[in-house]
Amino acid sequence: MNVPNAIAFVNRDDVAIGYVTAAGSDIVLRVEYSEAGAVTVGAASAFNIAAGQNPQGIVVRHRTGNAAAYVANLISRDLSVLSFRDQRALGQVVSTAQPTNPASAEFKAWKGKRFFNTGTGIWSKEGWGSCQACHPMGLTDNVTWSFAAGPRQTISLDGQFASDDPSDMRALNWTAIFDETADFELNTRGVSGGSGALRDDVGRWPAPRARRRSSPSSWPRTAPPVRTTRPSTAR
Repeated sequence: MNVPNAIAFVNRDDVAIGYVTAAGSDIVLRVEYSEAGAVTVGAASAFNIAAGQNPQGIVVRHRTGNAAAYVANLISRDLSVLSFRDQRALGQVVSTAQPTNPASAEFKAWKGKRFFNTGTGIWSKEGWGSCQACHPMGLTDNVTWSFAAGPRQTISLDGQFASDDPSDMRALNWTAIFDETADFELNTRGVSGGSGALRDDVGRWPAPRARRRSSPSSWPRTAPPVRTTRPSTAR
C-alpha cells in the first residue's frame, strides 16, 4: 500500500470498517476493526478495490445492504464509483478530459505527474514504492533510509533548481554522485523492485554496465552513523 491518504468508515454498530485510499497504488483497501482489537485487511471476495489513477479522497454512501463510495482520482481526472457489496468499482465518472496530444506541454506535464505519483507497473514491486512516497508534494518525508552506501535521509526536491535560474541545477544526492533525476533509475530497480523506465530503441532493458556510471557498491561510505529505518520487504 503506497501513500495512504484518506479513510472513510461504513456506518455499522457491530464492527468498525474503514476504506483507505492509496494514492501511489491506485487502490482502496478495506480495514476491519473488531471490538476485541483484531484487525482484518481486505475482504473475502477481494483483497483491494481498484480505483483510478492517484486516488485522493473518499466519501461513503450509507445505505442498508448496498453501501458504496465515491473516490476522487487526481491523475486520471475522474471519480470512481465503488460497491462495497461487490467489492469492486462499478464505473468511472469523468471530471476533466485528459490531455491527448503527446507533443503538447500539457500532456508532458500530466504524464510526468503520473510517473512521479505512481508506484504501479514498471515503478515498483506490488506498487509499494513511488517518488511521492519519499517526496510528498515534492518535499521530504524526513525518513532516514538504509541503502548500500549507508544511511541516507530523503532530500527535499524544492531546492533542486535555483529559484532565479531554471538552468542552474544542484548536484544530486548527499554525496553529489548524480547530475540528473534519471540517474536514480537503480533506486527504482534495486530498492523499489520495479523494472525501471530506461529502455533501448526496441524496448529492452539496458545491460547492467550501461545503466549508469556507478553502482551502489561504489558509492562513498562516509555518512556518520544515524538511527535508520529499514523499509519492510513484506508489503
